[in-house]
Amino acid sequence: MTVVDSGPCIDTTHDEDGDGIGDGCDLCPAAPDPRQLDTTEAATMINFPDGVGDACDPRPSLSGDKLGAFHPFADAARASDWLGTGWMIENDRARASDVARWVSKTREAGDGVYVQARIAQLAWLAGGSFELAVDGDGVDTGLVCAITRDRDGDGNDELEAREVNGAVVMKSTPMPITGAITLTAWRVIDVQRRGTLRCRLTFEGGGAVLELPTTDDTAVGIYGVAQQAGTTEVTSIVVYTSPLLPQQAN
Repeated sequence: MTVVDSGPCIDTTHDEDGDGIGDGCDLCPAAPDPRQLDTTEAATMINFPDGVGDACDPRPSLSGDKLGAFHPFADAARASDWLGTGWMIENDRARASDVARWVSKTREAGDGVYVQARIAQLAWLAGGSFELAVDGDGVDTGLVCAITRDRDGDGNDELEAREVNGAVVMKSTPMPITGAITLTAWRVIDVQRRGTLRCRLTFEGGGAVLELPTTDDTAVGIYGVAQQAGTTEVTSIVVYTSPLLPQQAN
């Protein structure tokens, strides 16, 4: 399926990924996809395109995913979409120095919630971190994927997955983090109501992945972003959701 600005949808207000398709029409507003392809579900012969493009679909062979929210930080007034302090929107980015935390005012329904932040600058001090939280504020409740500043002393930073007041796993990056950075926090709950947090970090030349089974099987649907001890500039946050699943009988 191809949808372009010259066709059924026209949006010339903002084009976050620079692919020529305005954010309001783009099947992948944070990932360049000028062809606007949504074909991978149909290739299975049993599923139908779901409106999330091939370039960004969390589950490319399954239907039902939706774009829950997109925050391109193009309008300073959209700071009102969040609760918290420390972040400001300027120059097409959300920027924070020292301690900052935002939590979404809205909830995104689904047993799969996928939150991805694209980071243009991460300049921090000892003890610093950048965090994405799902199903809570990341302080009192929820699940957290975080980039932390070299806590094990090996010269590289770490990717961390944790359940607030619960389990923590950490993995050192294979090299120092440089260039554009993407951090994804993906909460999944299966038909047996078993929860999993998947954290993925990518950056120029490297990356890391973590998976953490969780004790919480409640799909709350709020999400947040936080940082401390440094300066961070985030170019966008995009949220995808997958459907609520029927509970499997025992």
